[in-house]
Amino acid sequence: MSLFLLRNATRSVRFARLFHDGIPPPLQGIKILDLTRVLAGPCCTMLLADLGADVVKVEEVSRGDDTRSWSPPSAPIAEYAPAEASHLPPESAYFLAVNRNKRSITVNFKHPDGMEIMKKLIKQSDVLVENFVSGKLASMGLGWEDCKKINPRLIYTSITGYGQTGPYREAAGYDVIIEAEAGLMHITGEPDRPPAKVGVAATDIATGLYAHGAIMAALLSRQQTGKGVWIDCNLFESQLAGLANIASNYLISGQEASRHGTAHPSIVPYQVFPCKDGFLMIGAGNDKQFRTLAKKILKQPELSDDLRFSTNGARVKNREALVQIITDMLEQHPRDHWIEQFTGLGVPFGPINNIKQTFNHPQAVARGVVVEVEHPRAGTLKLVAPAVTYNGKRMDVTRAPPWLSQHTTEVLTELGYTPEEISHLKEERDLDMTSTTISQARQASIPPAFNDSPRSPSQSRQSSIEPSAISKPVSPTVKKVLEQEIPASPAARARSASVEPEVSTPKATTPAPQSSGEKEPELAEPAFTGPPPPDVIDMETFQQILDLDDEDEPREFSRGMAWAYFSQVDSTFKDMDIALEEKNLKQLSDLGHFLKGSSAALGISKVQDSCEKIQHYGQLRDEEENKDLTKDDALGKIEPLLGVVKKEYTTAEKWMKTWFRENDPDGENPQ
Repeated sequence: MSLFLLRNATRSVRFARLFHDGIPPPLQGIKILDLTRVLAGPCCTMLLADLGADVVKVEEVSRGDDTRSWSPPSAPIAEYAPAEASHLPPESAYFLAVNRNKRSITVNFKHPDGMEIMKKLIKQSDVLVENFVSGKLASMGLGWEDCKKINPRLIYTSITGYGQTGPYREAAGYDVIIEAEAGLMHITGEPDRPPAKVGVAATDIATGLYAHGAIMAALLSRQQTGKGVWIDCNLFESQLAGLANIASNYLISGQEASRHGTAHPSIVPYQVFPCKDGFLMIGAGNDKQFRTLAKKILKQPELSDDLRFSTNGARVKNREALVQIITDMLEQHPRDHWIEQFTGLGVPFGPINNIKQTFNHPQAVARGVVVEVEHPRAGTLKLVAPAVTYNGKRMDVTRAPPWLSQHTTEVLTELGYTPEEISHLKEERDLDMTSTTISQARQASIPPAFNDSPRSPSQSRQSSIEPSAISKPVSPTVKKVLEQEIPASPAARARSASVEPEVSTPKATTPAPQSSGEKEPELAEPAFTGPPPPDVIDMETFQQILDLDDEDEPREFSRGMAWAYFSQVDSTFKDMDIALEEKNLKQLSDLGHFLKGSSAALGISKVQDSCEKIQHYGQLRDEEENKDLTKDDALGKIEPLLGVVKKEYTTAEKWMKTWFRENDPDGENPQ
């Protein structure tokens, strides 16, 4: 895969961020190079971004951070979303959770030009944070030893599953696996039930917090030494540290831990109790609190005098009896009754709230824990605010989580690339010149050629072609498909006229250098053995997806992006089914808008009208009949259209994946 940078014609707004009383944020001026994905790393870099650091998130070219495809749920696309991002799927809620205040660029640093960009970014950065498997970046020339030569002041932070040494150093780390291996799952769940995972990826979050703290300390240390450092932070040790008293109990006494549900192994009563209509958590952590509970709340003063319950040690010993007594009493009244009884008496308690109740909690509302930020593609987003205040002021969310490659042009401009060079980097062209680099192109004053798709052996050959001799022929394999009574585009016909591939044995058609007259060796490409294209596929667009578009109008799309699209479309269909069930017309309209754009990008042209109708019907408008609709009428029209779109997408996806398996066995094929 060669370098591919998505077009970004829109520069983000630069915010002048001020701290309390005009003081700048703590990390203003600090540059963070973020090579992380999923949760632990992005959580770490988001915290640094919240404190004012300029975080540049470098993402994989065709699909970006893994969590961009983790949906539903996702944010519906706004009507005014910028056209340059129309080919992208909706922004997933998971990605939005931990990527605020960042900038996004896409770079393939396996390519020489991508490596040049990475080295420039490293040279100007204060901190690099990565969460590749141990040794992976070093094998690519971007390990700690490589980077400190470029920038001796760099703080290089590696977040892995198990650390940089030891027998598991090369194993990938996943939160739920670490929960299992590092003891957390063993102590989570009910005593008589199997182990359970925590409801949120707590190990990932804890690791992000540890890494964030380590980076802050390293920045302070660098002020004294002037030198960078390599920080080794991993999920396994972060979770071990998080065992806290459970770990200490074992290390000091050899006591093995067990599952207690919501109960505490060393304190009673300290667990969730059922009420008549809900649940209540009670945490009587000492004898005084228990006496208050017994006398003033439960109105059972004799409990505090009972020798079985008068001390915490006795209560732990007689846990089962006391828990049953309290349960019997609380089940007699609704939860709100008991909340009223507990309030103001100093005994820790809390209702078990669902997520909606949590965000409507009076304290959450009073503290402003939810902030609204404008997203260029998704409109107004609600996000959880940074959790810390300074002198009573909360750090601002000045940037919405970015769309994929939103800031590529902006960042490359800051690195000194000219508009012409950036434009060349963004072009997708099938010229078999992927060894040409920017530096060579500068000397020749000719744009380099890049192709975002991996090639089969017959396509990966390099030749020393004079730039002036380059033309853009059609691949014989694609031409064979196009000749199946599918009219080629004018550009394709023009290119085909200059190429004479043999029908029986297709040849590679890269032109020879004009200066020497040498001809490229003829190598056969694999013949297409799959079914003919269905009517729903627009073969001109499919040709463009194969990087064979008119060189005057390069199509910024890739095979890898096609697979990401199909994945997102599947999720979108699920979202639309839910929206239909909930009769959410706005969401149906937004999702119809996305499907229209994705169908155009994938070449599934025959469903675009249906998608557009879904969009309009969701707005209670029938454009064909020029009339407004009732909600029920709109839903009645949308449902059958959605069935048609699903069927056509399924047909197109099946054919396209079959085509690539047959014709590009070494390429980036779906499984």
